[in-house]
Amino acid sequence: MAIDQKEALKILSNPAKYIDELKQGHAKELSDLRGKIEAEVRALVEEEYKKKADTHIQDTKIAPAETQQATQKETNEETEMFFFQEKASDPNFVPNDEIEMLHTELIEKQRRDSGFALTMVRGPHGSGKSLSCQYYAFKNNLPFLRVDCSTIRDPEKWFGERVLKGGSTSFKPSVLVQFLEKGNCVVVLDEVNRVQDIGILNPLLPLFDFSGKVHVSPLGRDVKIGKNVAVFMTLNEGSSYTGVTGMIDTALSNRVNYAMVFDYPSPEQEKKIVKQEVPGVDDKMLDILVEVAGAVRNNAKNSKFAVRKPTWTIRNTINAARGLVYTNNNPKSLRYTILNFFKNTEGSNEDLTIVSGALLGKIGEGLK
Repeated sequence: MAIDQKEALKILSNPAKYIDELKQGHAKELSDLRGKIEAEVRALVEEEYKKKADTHIQDTKIAPAETQQATQKETNEETEMFFFQEKASDPNFVPNDEIEMLHTELIEKQRRDSGFALTMVRGPHGSGKSLSCQYYAFKNNLPFLRVDCSTIRDPEKWFGERVLKGGSTSFKPSVLVQFLEKGNCVVVLDEVNRVQDIGILNPLLPLFDFSGKVHVSPLGRDVKIGKNVAVFMTLNEGSSYTGVTGMIDTALSNRVNYAMVFDYPSPEQEKKIVKQEVPGVDDKMLDILVEVAGAVRNNAKNSKFAVRKPTWTIRNTINAARGLVYTNNNPKSLRYTILNFFKNTEGSNEDLTIVSGALLGKIGEGLK
């Protein structure tokens, strides 16, 4: 396409604006093309997964009997992937009004009315995403399963593992299959954007469609979600947690019912959380910890740190408070609960200098 002088001057005077206008003018075509490509890629990956499953060693048939209650006598490998409780324990999570509304007015009502609710929970590392999901299970007295998605290396692992017994191979259903089929439970797909490849997630997508089922070739049957199931997917956000986030958003956008965006709590909220965990913490020292924590997080958010993610989480504040209680408010304990997390054994210690300087300014020379 030829470009006349007027058009050329327009490009040279403000190339960024020209490109934006060009994108806007072709937004629909780009969106349609992107959707078509993603659909084709997803179909190819699903076909490849099916071929891979079908070409495995012939399995001993497993009767589609009723799944048994999950017990904690699983293999070491499965224990690494799945953490489960028949009754969720109290996570000592302090919810705000938004979380209470999401849990009570939306998720719980949909779970009971429709039989299934899928919620995406996003936010920075250590902001309470996973604990909020456990809190929902605890509050509603439900069995709780957390799946560490970063440990799933093969799509087949969602559904079970191959075991050798009596000279033949069979496929043992996973704890996830048992929970989903039994129903009336909470399942958390934790750090779902930490999977190694988008194809690992594809076998789960049919479960979250209206059919609520997926055919699992090694089992020789469909896996179907039972009634009254709440599934949460947590995503760590930040440049160190990119993974396949963009693809996940697109693939699941039509399946997710609710989305919750987390941030670190307000100073007053964080103090309340810490006091609940460490009742004996000194109020003045807690004020300092929370103030500096907020400054550290803002610095990281504004890319003023060399590190690529905030490294002062709520858990760090709790550990720092506990260390101060154990040492009768000796500020040197902060070396082990806070400062050493920012120390770089190789290269610049710019981050450590910023954090230690902020604490020194509040606490004084006792930190040295």
